[in-house]
Amino acid sequence: MFPKFLILLFSFLLFGSSLARVVPAQNQHQEESGRGFILPRDDKGPAIEVFRDESVRPSEEVRKTAKAMDTWMWSALAKFDHEVTDEQMVQISEDAYASMVDRWEKEDIKGYGKPKVMTALRKGNEVYIASSAKGKNFIVYQKPDKKENGIHEHVPKSLAAALTACWNNAEGDKEHHTNDANCGEIMTAWAYFVEKSDGDNSEDVSLKGAKTVTWELALHKYKKDGQDVEERVGQIKPPCGNDNDGKWGCHSVVQELGIEAIPQETKGKPYDPPKELYQRELFGACKLKKQSN
Repeated sequence: MFPKFLILLFSFLLFGSSLARVVPAQNQHQEESGRGFILPRDDKGPAIEVFRDESVRPSEEVRKTAKAMDTWMWSALAKFDHEVTDEQMVQISEDAYASMVDRWEKEDIKGYGKPKVMTALRKGNEVYIASSAKGKNFIVYQKPDKKENGIHEHVPKSLAAALTACWNNAEGDKEHHTNDANCGEIMTAWAYFVEKSDGDNSEDVSLKGAKTVTWELALHKYKKDGQDVEERVGQIKPPCGNDNDGKWGCHSVVQELGIEAIPQETKGKPYDPPKELYQRELFGACKLKKQSN
C-alpha cells in the first residue's frame, strides 16, 4: 500500500496537468464570453473581420458641433481563391455583422453609432463588405433636403448615374433614396467602383452579374404563454424601397446596376477563410489586414 503522501502527490500532479491543458483554451475565448455573438475563430482569429472606415468621418471640428455629425461605418474586402456560393455569402454577411458588434465593444461605440445592417457584394472571387453608414454627415447627397437630387462629386460616376436614373424613374413627388443612400448596398457598390476604377472615377466599370445580400437583427414580436415577447432574430433583409415601402431605394438601385439580390430564404453555409482580407476605404487606401498561409 502506497504511503498517503505519495497518493496526495500523485493526485496533485494529475490535477495540475489537467489544468495545464484546459486553461489555455479558456483564455483563448475569454475575450468573447458574455457577448451577444461568438465569432467563428480558429488559431488565426475570425475568418471575416470588418474595420471602421475612418476616411468617411468629417473633420474633428465638424464632429465637435454635435455627436450625430460623425459617420460610423465598418467594412472589409475579402479575396478568395474561388467564387463563393450564395449560401456562403449569407454566412459571410452574418459573420461580418458579428465582427462589427465585436468592434462596438472594443471601440466603446454607443447606441446612436451602431449601424443596423451588414451587406456583402460578390463579384468574381471578391466580396465587398460594408455596414450602412450611420450619422447626419451626408456622404452621398449634398443637402439633407430630400427634394433636391444634388449628389457629391466624390461619389463614383456609375453609382451617381444609377441613383439619378432611379430618381428620374420614380413616380410621384421626387425625393432622395428612402434612406438617403446610406445603405450597405450603396456602400459596397461604392467600394467596388473605387477599387476597380484606379482613382479616375470611371463609368466603364460594371457590376452586372454581381450578387448582394444584407444581414440584420430584426425585432420579432410574438405571444408566449399569454405574454408579449420581443426578440432580435438574425435574418436576410431585402433591399429597401420595394413595393411595400412606397418609396424608391436600393431595390431600384441594384437593378439599375445589374446586381441580383440573394433570395431571403437562402440559408448560410460554411466557407473557407479568404486568401486576403483588406479594408477598402471609400476615400482612402486599400489596406491589407490579414493573409492566409
